Amino acid sequence: MFHGGYIKPNKDNPADRYAPADFSLCEKKGEHAMETKKFIYYQEEDMFVGWFEESPDYRTQGETIEGLKENLMDIYHDLNSGHISCVHRVGELLVA
Repeated sequence: MFHGGYIKPNKDNPADRYAPADFSLCEKKGEHAMETKKFIYYQEEDMFVGWFEESPDYRTQGETIEGLKENLMDIYHDLNSGHISCVHRVGELLVA
C-alpha cells in the first residue's frame, strides 16, 4: 500500500504534510536563473517515488528525499533538453 501526497515544505510541522512544495532548479541562460517546480511523491517501503506535477508520466525514485530530488533534477534537464521525444506538456486555455 502506498500513500500519495506533496512533499512537506516544513519538515517540523505535521500539519503541512500534504502542502505544495517548492523545488528550485537552476538553468544556465547567461546567468543562473532559478525556477520553482512542484513535485508529488509518496513513500513505498524504503523508496521515495516522485514526479513533477506538470509531468506525471515521468516518474523517478530515490532512497531518500534528497536522492529523489537529485533524480528529479536529471528528469527535468532531460525533459527540457530534447533527450526525450514526445514529451507530454500541460497547457492552459481560456474559454468563455
